[in-house]
Amino acid sequence: MKYTVLISLILSFYIAFAQPEETLKKIQPWQVKSFAKEAEKAGDLYSAIDYYEYHHEISPGNAKTIYKLGELYLKTRNYQKAEEYFLMSYEGNPNKYPLAHYFYAKALMQQGKYDDAKEHFAKFVKEYKHGEEKKKYKKLSMAQINGCDLAKNMKDSTLKVIVTHIDTSVNKAHLEANPISVDENTLWYTSLRANNIEYYDISDTLNNLPLTKFYKAIKKNGKWHFVDTLNAFNDSTLNVGNGAFSVDKSKFYFTKCKKNWKNKTICHIWVSYIEGGEWLTPKELPEPINIKNYTSTQPTIGIDAKKSNEVLYFVSDRPGGKGGTDIWYSIYDKRKKIFKKVKKLSSSINTMGNEFTPYYDNNTRNLYFSSDGLPGMGGFDIFKTTGDVRNWTDPVNYGYPINSQADDIYFTLNKNRKQGFFVSNREGGVSLKNKTCCDDIYEFIYTEFIDIKFEGTVIANKDNSIFRTINEKMGIKTTDQSVDSIQTVLSLINLRTKKAIDINSNRTDKNGKCYYNLEPNNTYEIKVKNFGFYEKIMKINTYNITESTTLYDTVIIDPIPQKPIPVNIYYDFDKSNLSDKAQATIDSTLLIVLQEIPNVQIEISSHTDSKGDDEYNKELSQKRAESVVKYLIKKGINKKRLIAKGYGEEKPIAPNTNPDGTDNEEGRAKNRRTEFRFINFNDGFDD
Repeated sequence: MKYTVLISLILSFYIAFAQPEETLKKIQPWQVKSFAKEAEKAGDLYSAIDYYEYHHEISPGNAKTIYKLGELYLKTRNYQKAEEYFLMSYEGNPNKYPLAHYFYAKALMQQGKYDDAKEHFAKFVKEYKHGEEKKKYKKLSMAQINGCDLAKNMKDSTLKVIVTHIDTSVNKAHLEANPISVDENTLWYTSLRANNIEYYDISDTLNNLPLTKFYKAIKKNGKWHFVDTLNAFNDSTLNVGNGAFSVDKSKFYFTKCKKNWKNKTICHIWVSYIEGGEWLTPKELPEPINIKNYTSTQPTIGIDAKKSNEVLYFVSDRPGGKGGTDIWYSIYDKRKKIFKKVKKLSSSINTMGNEFTPYYDNNTRNLYFSSDGLPGMGGFDIFKTTGDVRNWTDPVNYGYPINSQADDIYFTLNKNRKQGFFVSNREGGVSLKNKTCCDDIYEFIYTEFIDIKFEGTVIANKDNSIFRTINEKMGIKTTDQSVDSIQTVLSLINLRTKKAIDINSNRTDKNGKCYYNLEPNNTYEIKVKNFGFYEKIMKINTYNITESTTLYDTVIIDPIPQKPIPVNIYYDFDKSNLSDKAQATIDSTLLIVLQEIPNVQIEISSHTDSKGDDEYNKELSQKRAESVVKYLIKKGINKKRLIAKGYGEEKPIAPNTNPDGTDNEEGRAKNRRTEFRFINFNDGFDD
């Protein structure tokens, strides 16, 4: 049995197409099983249970019926009844339905019976011998065994949060999912707003069947109240849900679902753009995001740390995955205006189980998601990992009471990060058939939120002898060096691999300051780009910080000019070869720079005044720049580090003529110049 919470994954739900107690009066016992199969195929799981229960009553020893009842009760999340029937199946026919033992242990775990569940998972691992599936279920069982131990420990060290069930103005008895915090007092969410099981004719068209839709709630006097339907995204014939804003909130990605010819529910991701305050007609995303006959759903949007491109993270059951459903990503190509090749996240995140409901927080670079393949408290637990695209820390269970022995999914945070929402079928929600049947939205708020800020200061080392000497030879005053707009990169250290994962970056302000938000119990590095010399690093540890605070650190860098630097290289009239004087100038300036900074690449540019033919001037300047490059190569500098560029008269720095049209000799002399500028820093340029 493929165990997934289909209600939340594909935004389907359990529709009843008949009232079994009425039907059973009219059919023969031999017809009951056929009716049960048809009800299950149509998605009417509650009626299927009633039919199978009746069949079990009249044929109590039927092994298939017993196992099927265990499956259906687990799918509808009636863990007590699932325990009963899987135990019956395991004890009555262990060889025919060996997985009954695994799901029996799973049902125990989801009722918080951790010692019994752990015992039976361990016993199942020893007994299960079924080929290729053995590896999968052994891994899943070991994760559940670890989860049983973890659950008991987490209950002894609870998160300092208050969890509140949102009242029945929002939460109804069927499905609530996908809470989206628009602002402090506005919530968008998905729901099938019904409090009872309605019965439908199986021959009805989809137009007559209930559909999940987007709704809006607002907070008044501390309570959430339903206010409206979000018709811009809803569809009159399809189930919709699983939405997420782009980072700038100019786009809204969401999911539409329908059944294919095999009666399998397929979901695809759509997008709507806002224009003039109005949301435009949604469009379905093309391949490679959506592919035929496979689900793509639950989008969340990030911005990658290196190039600031939009990244779409989403859930799919497409080929190439590791488990039932995995989290995938695609980077948006701004130039081509398309999403690139889809790739799955690392194996530390995707398991042989199921992962879904990802939520990416761009402020902290945290990805929150739910999984039933990692050690958790019962069903789906919420996990946190930090990073982006290819590099992630190992996922960490978010903890109790956000997680419970039930299914906990759709984690999301408010902008202030002190509050948020999640969805759960834990006891205490609005229910239909059993006390853990249905998903409701819960709100949480930290009672002791630890807000850690970092303020770093970058200072120029004005006394550095090497660069002071170079600057003096270049005619540049060291005191003029600025530390604003220096690139800094925040990295989180993966404690297992000891590798640094880049999670954010910014440039210093006019006062040389950089600012970051940090989280407790982490080790960070802030790398400061030292103008291509060796990177300077500020190391920060946030362990044992128990209250909000601001951390400070300072780093001193060796300043190298970023603007084009003039070099006094003189040529004979209309010539490009270097004189002895020109070579001596290069030896005392450019050569020193390149020797002292082995990972720098520079552009050497030559310029002329405006006298003569444009094309001729450009050709002459190119030859002069190339003569400098050739000389430096002879001195042992790697040619990969040198780029010659002749600009001719294109980039004057002074007027070539006076206002009256006469020659400006001083201006022309300034324009006849050679400059160099730093264009790249890379270890690959080392000699």
